[in-house]
Amino acid sequence: AFFTLILYKEIIYMKKLGLLVAMTAALAVTSTAALAKNAPSFDFVSGSYVNVDVDGTHVGGMQFDFSKSLNENWFGTAFARHLSKGELDNTSFAAGFGYKHNLSESTALYGILALVYDDVDAGSLMNDSDTGYGVSAGVRHNFGNSFELDANIQHVDIWEDTEQNYTLSGKYYFTSEWAVKAGYTHVDSDVSMTFVGFSYEF
Repeated sequence: AFFTLILYKEIIYMKKLGLLVAMTAALAVTSTAALAKNAPSFDFVSGSYVNVDVDGTHVGGMQFDFSKSLNENWFGTAFARHLSKGELDNTSFAAGFGYKHNLSESTALYGILALVYDDVDAGSLMNDSDTGYGVSAGVRHNFGNSFELDANIQHVDIWEDTEQNYTLSGKYYFTSEWAVKAGYTHVDSDVSMTFVGFSYEF
């Protein structure tokens, strides 16, 4: 019975992770800058290791992001993520569109609307999924030609609940196409996420 209670507790955690995971579609399009130019870019693919802390319980996994400009202002984005801990697996997908407005050569405002799918599998104990949506708004600024800082707020509605997430992230370009990236997302006093990875701009 004690083990079952632990599993149920982790299932609740995993569903809450869905709220956090959902808006990383926004995260996927919030931090790119070319070494040879100051203007932010929205054309890249990236991969990251993700660590989610839910009230002291750590859940790790991988995430892959994709972003592509459609014209001067509109862009598309998508991401896929898999998290796991013990018997629990959490798989999430998202796809959406965004609009950006350049305030200057090195600063851009943006907004994103995304459709989100989240699946939680705990074997015979639980297997459930849900579909929701998320919106995001933020600002991105390039410092010089190699470093970019991004700050955004995200609202997500999934699993019959809503959350507001706050993300600060950055990239450092060591070539004109390749960068290392890192970021932190705060949901509430119990839930947060950190990530580190690589990004390729095309």
